[in-house]
Amino acid sequence: MLNRLRRSLRSRGALGTLKLAARATASVVVRKRTERVLAKELSADADGARPGQLDIVLVTGADSPLPATMPPAFTGDRQLMSVFRSYLTNGFGGVFAEIDGTAVGYLWWTKRTGPRHGNHPQLVRFNVELANDDLWIFDLNILREHRRTSSEFLTRAESLAKDHGFRRIMFCVAADNRPALWLYHRWGWKAVDAVEMIEILRCVLISRHGVFLRNAPWSKRQGFDYRALWRTRASQARGAAHARGDASEHALPSTVSGASHLAETRHAAVVDTTAPIHRHR
Repeated sequence: MLNRLRRSLRSRGALGTLKLAARATASVVVRKRTERVLAKELSADADGARPGQLDIVLVTGADSPLPATMPPAFTGDRQLMSVFRSYLTNGFGGVFAEIDGTAVGYLWWTKRTGPRHGNHPQLVRFNVELANDDLWIFDLNILREHRRTSSEFLTRAESLAKDHGFRRIMFCVAADNRPALWLYHRWGWKAVDAVEMIEILRCVLISRHGVFLRNAPWSKRQGFDYRALWRTRASQARGAAHARGDASEHALPSTVSGASHLAETRHAAVVDTTAPIHRHR
């Protein structure tokens, strides 16, 4: 640190060094972020994913255990495991990718729920209203040494979602992550929205949808993402209308086994989230 300071003083002078330090401090205190919301329609007549080198483990329901095949890269990260348990507490679903009996990646998702159940904070942050045959992916990661399987993993996950009656998948990605955006575009994903945010001290977000505070990792309910401190009128109105719509649809069937029923109505509740772990080859 001292050596870097000496080099900066010699090359930039005292004033230049102070300006550089001020810019570095400002980038930590206040940072601009833009995230794009991507969506992909799952065609009902598309060919299913062909079996490859991955095994797919589906985890659904608050009472489902996490896969016992997770590597030390996952189990050794206490914060990550705490987040996983928080996901399960909230009833979110997960898909784990395995190679030779070891998990190499994961994907967590949520669907539209009734007003009595909490949902992922990202839906509020991005002001997203899910239809009953939509899935929202909020956490996706594949170990670096297995990134070559990313396309197969997403294709298998999409096929699994389609088999359960879903018609569209959505998620968000940083706008400056151009390599990822290019790949998702190639895989058929389309940008449907872009949300600009200002992040303060890496704990407060301000956007056109409101003001949000980072949740504490030790929170028993939702120790991840951000919770709303204040929402704009448009966001509040949309959320209220969504809640009223959910209340009238909550009595619909909880499981749809195929796409034929969805051809009759796009607002049919799907997927039983109380099922145990399932493995798919």
